[in-house]
Amino acid sequence: MTNLAALLKAQGASLEAEDDFDQINKLCFERGWGDGLPIVPPTAKRFLQQHATLPLGKFSKENIERRFRVTFKVKYAMAGPDAPVPVVQHAEDFIIAVIGGAGKHSAFIPTFGATKAVTRALKRKDGQLAMSVEEFRLS
Repeated sequence: MTNLAALLKAQGASLEAEDDFDQINKLCFERGWGDGLPIVPPTAKRFLQQHATLPLGKFSKENIERRFRVTFKVKYAMAGPDAPVPVVQHAEDFIIAVIGGAGKHSAFIPTFGATKAVTRALKRKDGQLAMSVEEFRLS
């Protein structure tokens, strides 16, 4: 049986890369390692950040000129109306909640731009943490 530690110390057997899954996947793809699919699969949030987009043309002309072409100059300065605009800038900006199933009460609730969720602990009147919304209401 081969000693893995010794094998990894051999010239060219290992390499250093940024601690970033996108960079690791890019490096592996550039070296021809794998079949084109990510070596490190994206999280659900990362997948959504990469694929949940709207065409630039769906935004108002004022928004395009004052926000996108100013704030994101490099990306949208010369972009056409079909250029994809991610619904969030960072994967961490997504909040994923899975409740119930398909039906008329299912919803996606977008926000207005650069907003973030605020989470606060519910405390009872006596200062202790409430273990449920019902407990919070009853205190």
